[in-house]
Amino acid sequence: MMSQKAVGLVEQLAAEGVQSWLAVEGAPPVAAPGRLARTGRAPAGVLLPAHVPPDPREVRRLCERAREASMSPGGGSGLVSAPVDPAFADDAPSLVRASWSLWVNVDRPNLLVQIPATEAGLEAMSECLALGMSVNATLVCTVEQADRVFDALLGGLERALAAGSASSGIRVFLTCPVGLLDSVGVPTAGVPTSGVATARLLYALRERRLRNTWWRVLRAGNATPPTLLWASLRPHHLARLIGWNTGVAFTAPDLEAAATEAELAGDVMPGLREGAESLRFDAGRAAPGAASYLLTSELTRCRNAWHSAAH
Repeated sequence: MMSQKAVGLVEQLAAEGVQSWLAVEGAPPVAAPGRLARTGRAPAGVLLPAHVPPDPREVRRLCERAREASMSPGGGSGLVSAPVDPAFADDAPSLVRASWSLWVNVDRPNLLVQIPATEAGLEAMSECLALGMSVNATLVCTVEQADRVFDALLGGLERALAAGSASSGIRVFLTCPVGLLDSVGVPTAGVPTSGVATARLLYALRERRLRNTWWRVLRAGNATPPTLLWASLRPHHLARLIGWNTGVAFTAPDLEAAATEAELAGDVMPGLREGAESLRFDAGRAAPGAASYLLTSELTRCRNAWHSAAH
């Protein structure tokens, strides 16, 4: 069960428009339903690890439990983000087939199909959305990459709308690995900055994209705005990542630690000066292409772990 402090933190975040997600790290998905039952207050969603093959039957049970919990007083959105095989990260048709197989076998509307934001992944995301699937674009590491992800996601929503799909039921997320990005930057006065800086710039990009004509047309068709989800977090990140229509994915222990350590001071995401200045600071000290290298190395790690777990 969550402590009263943790419950209070989740409620405070919800009041700021921030979703609290349960991140399952290093554990098989079969453990997630039990963890969800023990949280005491339903999280907005559950983020399953990208390196563990999901059992569709267990994901279905998790979706059902998350959905039930979301209908209780104080419940969240009840979403579940489950990955497809990262071996397909550079093969768009295979990503679409794997996503459709997961979607059909789980057969629950609160599923998000987790797709890596590679070149092939962008094509697959658009196709999946056009088919009516909800999508979580993962490992979004740079503003340039996120801009292309938005193109793919909004294009897919447009195709779904044109095809007559119920676009109001399609959910779209972009997940940025804030903690992992810190590993490729340089700490300022002992505090890692790259991840938070990137998150703030992605937030600014998302707000700009939601002000353009393309989004207004989609919004008129009842499309739901894309949500930014911050992942691989540690407690010290939280106070600097408060912004409307975002989510924070914590493991249960880190959520408890954040409830003790974090002092929230309202919406801080519009304070973008820190984001730009921190990235300029890091750019002069980090290896060129560090964020791109992070995406490649993390996908390789996930492929290897997935293959080992599958065999």
